Amino acid sequence: MWCLVPFILSGAPLARADEGMWTFDNFPKAKVKAAYDFLPDDAWLSRVMHASVRLAGGCSGSFVSGEGLVATNHHCARTCIQALSTKERDLAAQGFVAKAQTDERRCPDMEVHQLQEITDVTDSIVKATQGLDGERYHDALKAGG
Repeated sequence: MWCLVPFILSGAPLARADEGMWTFDNFPKAKVKAAYDFLPDDAWLSRVMHASVRLAGGCSGSFVSGEGLVATNHHCARTCIQALSTKERDLAAQGFVAKAQTDERRCPDMEVHQLQEITDVTDSIVKATQGLDGERYHDALKAGG
């Protein structure tokens, strides 16, 4: 085991991720073009934004069909998978493949939030909280500026 540690660690410098997170309205197009020779236009960014979802509980996912089918990580859907299982068919243990759209199973208690638009509210928040502190500041933030 110990003889593998130097080998494993030698690959660490190669495993580099680009830094930063950006909102769709502030996407670093020039940086992406320079790094990957790919220049997404506004229509592409809009499609990607509308395909991105957040599941209640904090997981992310993506629409993968026009009918609302969402792909996400297994652990994000585990509760639903268990709820859809029966004594005869343990979907978590046996898996499940829908061969037709009519075979798809729905997660009735799962909430999915889709980003529709991005609005910069900085100026209104700064104006509403100017000169405030403590509880008054937090109350103004909660009120949404």
